[in-house]
Amino acid sequence: MSTTDADRPDDDGFPSQPPQAPTGDEQLILEEWQKLSELALAEVDASAAKWKEGLLALATTSASGFLLLKGVGLESAEGMWFWIVLILWALASAVGLGGLWLGLAAAAGTPRRLGYEEFAQRYRSLFAFRRQQSKRVARQLLLARTTILVSISCTLLGGFLLQVAPTAGEPRLEVQTTAGTHCGTVRSADNGEIHLLVARRRDPLIIPLQEVTNLRPRSSC
Repeated sequence: MSTTDADRPDDDGFPSQPPQAPTGDEQLILEEWQKLSELALAEVDASAAKWKEGLLALATTSASGFLLLKGVGLESAEGMWFWIVLILWALASAVGLGGLWLGLAAAAGTPRRLGYEEFAQRYRSLFAFRRQQSKRVARQLLLARTTILVSISCTLLGGFLLQVAPTAGEPRLEVQTTAGTHCGTVRSADNGEIHLLVARRRDPLIIPLQEVTNLRPRSSC
């Protein structure tokens, strides 16, 4: 009898031969798959709770970071220093949030779809699956630690540069007169005169308003 004839159902609608029983190896894989399914059902609630708490912590951390960045007096830095510190702290915030996300993914797990055929081909046992997951978690934690260190370094460097950066002082005024140009801090301007504090002069320079041809505010002289 050919294979086609053996597989052809009889008059009662049943195959003439029973289906082939699974081998011992296939039976072991099926048992391991059932263990994994039970474990996944038990862990899904815990994972969801960790993701909920972790996402709330991420949102709180990001909001606190923006409020802190707004209140540190960054506007006191001038020109290029302002942008350098701003970029460093923005990079620190972004990298730090990325590190926290990686740590959360390692602790709570990353949802993924896994079918029986993929499990049988790639893992074959619950132990092999857990070992592969442990390697992935270890890589995530290593990357998270690296990103957090980069974030801390950028934060400290930005704070150091903010301390040594020249601050925006009192606005200066450039006064052009018929006799020349002077730049300094205005002490007073009344009675038809401008009293200008100029560097390397002990007393204010008195400039009559009728001699002034132009005024120009400056950040420095």
